[in-house]
Amino acid sequence: MSGQFQTPITIKEAIKHIDTNYYLLPAIQRKFVWSSYQIEMLFDSIMRGYPINSFMFWEINDSKIKEGYIFYEVLHTYRQRYNEENPEHSTKGMPNFISIIDGQQRLTSLYIGLKGTYAYKLPRKWWSNTEENLPTRILYLDINNTLEQENNTEKKYNFKFLTKKESENKTGSQHHWFEVGQVLNWNGLNQINSYLHQQGFDTNTVQAEILCRLFEVIHKDKLINFYLETEQDSDQVLEIFIRTNSGGTRLSFSDLLLSMSIANWDKLDPRKEINTLINHINSEYQIIFNRDFILKTCLVLCENDIRFKLKNFTKENISKFEDNWKRIRESIIAGTKLVYYLGHNEYTLRAKNALIPIIYYIYKNKLEGEINNPNQHLKNRQTIHKWLNISLIKGTFSGQSDFTLSRIRKVISDNSGDKLFPFAQIVKTFKGTRLDYSFTDEFITEILKYQKDSPGANNILPLLYSDKNYFEQGYHIDHMHPQSRFKNGEIAKAVGREEQFVNDPSIWNSILNLQVLAGKINSSKNGKTLDKWAKDHSVNKEQLFVKNDTSLEEKDYLQFIEARKEILTKKIKELIQE
Repeated sequence: MSGQFQTPITIKEAIKHIDTNYYLLPAIQRKFVWSSYQIEMLFDSIMRGYPINSFMFWEINDSKIKEGYIFYEVLHTYRQRYNEENPEHSTKGMPNFISIIDGQQRLTSLYIGLKGTYAYKLPRKWWSNTEENLPTRILYLDINNTLEQENNTEKKYNFKFLTKKESENKTGSQHHWFEVGQVLNWNGLNQINSYLHQQGFDTNTVQAEILCRLFEVIHKDKLINFYLETEQDSDQVLEIFIRTNSGGTRLSFSDLLLSMSIANWDKLDPRKEINTLINHINSEYQIIFNRDFILKTCLVLCENDIRFKLKNFTKENISKFEDNWKRIRESIIAGTKLVYYLGHNEYTLRAKNALIPIIYYIYKNKLEGEINNPNQHLKNRQTIHKWLNISLIKGTFSGQSDFTLSRIRKVISDNSGDKLFPFAQIVKTFKGTRLDYSFTDEFITEILKYQKDSPGANNILPLLYSDKNYFEQGYHIDHMHPQSRFKNGEIAKAVGREEQFVNDPSIWNSILNLQVLAGKINSSKNGKTLDKWAKDHSVNKEQLFVKNDTSLEEKDYLQFIEARKEILTKKIKELIQE
């Protein structure tokens, strides 16, 4: 075991450790987010003897960690929107210190309540960093009385953040506001009695009882119960951090890595850069990325070990991210724009990691400025389109996608000389493995069951109708025999089937009765029977994936889908052989 619970300490000792920067925050921590009311409730809980849960600290004694990662001081003064960031603290050459793994919000709250200030915007005021709009407040305690529980308040002790003016103890007021931080300056009963005497209170009053209780919980009670981790393996500590911070909004491992490591960027603000990129892609291309995806892409493009391990986010690797960020960003945008133009969106792109090899291919071959030019790379775009859709259908990036990404990256890198996307080489690499790209008869049977508007249908149909220029978009997936005529019972009547035929989508809503049409042609179809529409538009049987002797009349619908099944099965098998 690398850690254990230590002898608890008092709140006053913890405050001293914060003052001397013996307690610091790792960059993996989120910003301080507690409201003033939450801080008041924390102090009330302490006064009432309620447990405030244990803390988890990490002793830093490894010089590589001290020099390689960012640490911050505990926030002393909070001003909503204007001062919410913890100041950075250089730990290079420092003696051993404690990094707060679990308990940042509570320790920051204790410090702000005892030595700091808290400012939040007043209602109906503009956002302006002025005392008029965001007055500075200090934590006070009303020592005249405790709150009666029948007043429907959760607090027993009336802690409240007030301005200096609001705290003035006016004659005749029912309140007497005591500045909570003053208790840190007292050593014992003499100072308490002296204060009471100065304020005109007896020593056997409710005021004395409240102040003695406050002194006791700050100076004497050992309330900071903590587990001390001494392990210097930062990946293990990050895993511990994730486990201990599972409440509320759970941080992903990459969120922690971003905070702890990419905070080392020198010229750019990584959070701003990454968030701006994510928002741009979401708004322009309706595909939602997160930090996991961006960080994983950075690892792949900079040709590192792509696992989310802290050792892969060294200063050297991080500098690569920043030095190449412009091209990384442009390649991510170009790859996303490409798949968007090829008809993909958040719904159809079921495995986001499938986009990373495309981005790597663009980056490796310096194609970010030209891959989306309609007059260039048509063959490449078609090949990428086929590879991407087959990968999505086959679930290539489900499971251990790091292994898959690494192998595909190597294939692309080894074949980067001719600048052609190496579809055939990728297929060959995975042949005979669990990620084999080929289609068995059983798998094809399942593919042909895909329903209209499902991601699978949106993946397979563009491959079957590969003659369409999807780069120009404007193509629709629609029924061949019209849906409306199934729903109104006309085709069921023509076929001579029971009424259940109408209500069973698997009979008429699958790939076997779907086709891809240009938008204008699909609109003109407008519920026409298939035989009439094909005749009006001179559509031959080959275009419909049926033999020449196959009837298109509604009465022969069951024979029609069986005929399509035979040809579509053959065509799907050929996708890998091309």
